Amino acid sequence: MVFTQFGEAITVTLDRFPGAVTARWFDPTTGDTSPASGAPLSPRGQHTFTPPGQNAASDADWVLVMTITTP
Repeated sequence: MVFTQFGEAITVTLDRFPGAVTARWFDPTTGDTSPASGAPLSPRGQHTFTPPGQNAASDADWVLVMTITTP
């Protein structure tokens, strides 16, 4: 998980993951999630995730939740 308080883009090095990565944005004000673009991603190189804008409380904070995709 990665937290962004001000809505900055987050760059993640994916080679540290042992398999394909699924990512979603978690809105800390409601508990709702939405898929992050590009997921699932191969565990190679870097990927930049851009938050979806303001959350339900009109703030910019989001949590990027990444999980390994299992077949």
